[in-house]
Amino acid sequence: MSAAGKLADPGALAAVAARLDPAARLLGHRHLDGGVSATMVALDLERDGTAQTVILRLPGPANLAADPESAAHEYAVLEMLARHDLPAPPPLLLDTSRTILPVDYLVLGWLEGRVAFAPRDREISARAMADLLVRIRAIPAVPELAFLPQAGHPLDALAMPVAADHPCALEAASVAGLEALRALVTLHPPVLLHGDFWPGNMLWRNRELVAALDWEDAMTGDPLADVAVARLDIAIFWGIGAMNAFTQRYLEATGRDAIALPLWDLVAARRAPADYEDWGQGWAELGRPDMNARRMNTARQRFADAALKGIAGYRQAAKA
Repeated sequence: MSAAGKLADPGALAAVAARLDPAARLLGHRHLDGGVSATMVALDLERDGTAQTVILRLPGPANLAADPESAAHEYAVLEMLARHDLPAPPPLLLDTSRTILPVDYLVLGWLEGRVAFAPRDREISARAMADLLVRIRAIPAVPELAFLPQAGHPLDALAMPVAADHPCALEAASVAGLEALRALVTLHPPVLLHGDFWPGNMLWRNRELVAALDWEDAMTGDPLADVAVARLDIAIFWGIGAMNAFTQRYLEATGRDAIALPLWDLVAARRAPADYEDWGQGWAELGRPDMNARRMNTARQRFADAALKGIAGYRQAAKA
């Protein structure tokens, strides 16, 4: 039976609960919306006479194609976060036996909260995201994280081709011209990166940021890689003012040299979809009836234009 079929089988879900705790009893389950790169099912359990909810999480096909051990690696990252007392879903179980489900899976603790695409004060929320990212960057790229991909150098990332119709595609001459900046860019010591640090992966409770979710895209590298990803999506969903508040808070807290930030910004813009059409639906239900593909595309283009303007300034410095 396929993974989808098993997830619809209460017997298989009860077996997952028993693997977590032989005394646990499955009371019910529900599939959770919003998972793009993973399938998630909430399992309502009774353990020691107490009701408890946990999350069954299965990596999606794209993640498994890129990393067949995606579940185990995500679990290892969550264990490291727990050791550093960082707010993230608590890892409860990793099962790679494939005796219950035909794929590896992990079980995570349930965290109460919500994703806020329209917070009351977006600049305050952006600063809270910066504060959390400052805490995450304290985890160095230790040998235990050697299995994670590396962000590398922003100029190497910009040399990688994207689709010709991508609005941030660069001509070969432009890529070659960027090499003059390599001498100006000193990478920061590599740290653990979330890989997709955006408002949609932040969990809030009573206006407090309680967790960063979805660590399947974790990697190691220069912390500015995560900063740029956050800047782009904060600009799109919360506005330029919130993006600037996030950036200022992060740089003040870390004392980071941000000379290469426009390069990382352009990397982030190029990794975004060529067109946000597939992302432009359903925002009214999330409290953002103003969001649509046109608005997202326009905001991304303005972000990329600002990055190119910053890069042009560095080119002048390289010639001086």
